[in-house]
Amino acid sequence: MTKEEINTALQELVKQEMSKETMAAGKPILESYQAAVAHTIQEQKKIFVADGGAAEDFKLIRDEQDVKFDELWAEFSKHKKAFKENLANAEKNNLTLKQGLLEQIEALKTEEHIKKAHESFKEIETKWKSIGKIPQDKVKEMEASYSKARDEFFYNMHIYRELLENDLKKNLQLKEEIVAKMKATAQIKSFKDMDSTARRLTNEWNEIGPTFKEKWEEIRDQFWEANHDVFNKIKEYYKSQKDKQKENLEKKNVLVARLKEINGNNITSDKSWKKHTKIVLELQKDWRTIGFAPKVDNDKVWAEFKKEADQFFSAKSEFYAEIKAVFDQNKEAKEKLVAKAEGLIHNTDQRNTANTLTQLQKQWREIGSAHHRDEQRLWKKFRSACNAFFENKKTQQKQDTIEQKANLENKFAIIQNIKDLQFQDDQKKSLQEIDVLINKFNQIGFVPMNEKQKVSVDYKNAIHQKLTEFGIQEEDLSDYLFKVKINELSGAQHPEKALEKEAQYIREKIRTIKANILQYENNLGFFKHSKGANSLKEEVEQKIVHNKQILSKLESKLETVYSHLD
Repeated sequence: MTKEEINTALQELVKQEMSKETMAAGKPILESYQAAVAHTIQEQKKIFVADGGAAEDFKLIRDEQDVKFDELWAEFSKHKKAFKENLANAEKNNLTLKQGLLEQIEALKTEEHIKKAHESFKEIETKWKSIGKIPQDKVKEMEASYSKARDEFFYNMHIYRELLENDLKKNLQLKEEIVAKMKATAQIKSFKDMDSTARRLTNEWNEIGPTFKEKWEEIRDQFWEANHDVFNKIKEYYKSQKDKQKENLEKKNVLVARLKEINGNNITSDKSWKKHTKIVLELQKDWRTIGFAPKVDNDKVWAEFKKEADQFFSAKSEFYAEIKAVFDQNKEAKEKLVAKAEGLIHNTDQRNTANTLTQLQKQWREIGSAHHRDEQRLWKKFRSACNAFFENKKTQQKQDTIEQKANLENKFAIIQNIKDLQFQDDQKKSLQEIDVLINKFNQIGFVPMNEKQKVSVDYKNAIHQKLTEFGIQEEDLSDYLFKVKINELSGAQHPEKALEKEAQYIREKIRTIKANILQYENNLGFFKHSKGANSLKEEVEQKIVHNKQILSKLESKLETVYSHLD
């Protein structure tokens, strides 16, 4: 920091209300100024010697910033001094208040109205607890005096004997419990917890009222013996921590050096950033496992470590800010795939849906990664949607298998019924019976795929055979079977696709017939100029008529297919 920056910081500090935090904030500012002055001395002395002056004759040339700092620091010191004096006066005042309360307790010993004395003591006790800190060198003395005065007061109470007896017994039990807890405190592994627990138990001990006079010295000695054992153990621990703290400082300096080395690398890829981030996180983890360094070095080495870590993560943030657009684009693309996959979960067109999901999975692999926080979340949703569909498909296939086996049996039963039909006297009535069975057959659902071809062939053969037995002409038979076929296609798993395929087949045949007719009509032109070609001409004309008849039937069939498509 420059002297100007130091003075600005100090000026802001002077404006603040003085507190312990404000006092603490002044130290680093003073250290920064001393460092700046040392730097100035070094620079001025170097110039002075270079100009031929003797080093021992050098004197610092102070500037206006030095004067300003002196003024600000004097004002800060003045505020600091006043604050400390106020604290000291407050503590002295609190001491005076507590001394007055002790005098009041002493006066209560001669109070003849015992109940009034007891109530007065409760008020004094409440006031005592509400009074703030006193000078540290008087704490133990005042606690001892208060404890003694309180005990003597209760010992002088001669009324409410049964109540007092119960209180003394209860207090003895509480004190014995505190002694046991204090002894157990020495076994706590964490010295920090041991210290806080011991202090808490000491406060609890002081808050417990008196016990039997004949038991008092024994229980008191037990408590303070256990108390001293714990605090002696804590004292020895903190003494041993000094060497440990020096060792910790060396370890922390090694981690700082490692971070500086990493920051010196030129990291240019996502893979490298992830690799080095893992290392830095491990270094931070190692840092947390190392205990405190010496107090004079602890904040400094931490500031240096934090600075290097911040530099690393700042550079990392700049790198990923540049590729965030790519991550966002991939995220958007994958969110669309998730939405598509979730929309297909309950789709009943299982074959096409399975193919679609396979394509979506392929697209997922082709899209680059989104940000790590989005990638895992989106993948779980996408995978969950895919799994849900395939689970539904698996369940449906099991159900379909049962239904399809039943359908197969029903269709074979109808086929057998068709075969068993007997011709009635009226051909129309016989055809109506076949129509009824055909309608029943078409209303039955799907059959297993491996039986589909067989049942279809048996079905058509049975109808063809029965219609032939009933004396239906071949031409009418063909039309009837076509109608049966169209009804069967209308009840297929994908009727539109099946009917469109049939329409395409008919259109191809129509194109072929039209081409034949055109060819025959062109051939007729050759016969006009040929002698003795009448027989061939008649044959071609017959073929044209025949093909036109076929064409008319095909166009009629195509119209029938289109009507079912609509």
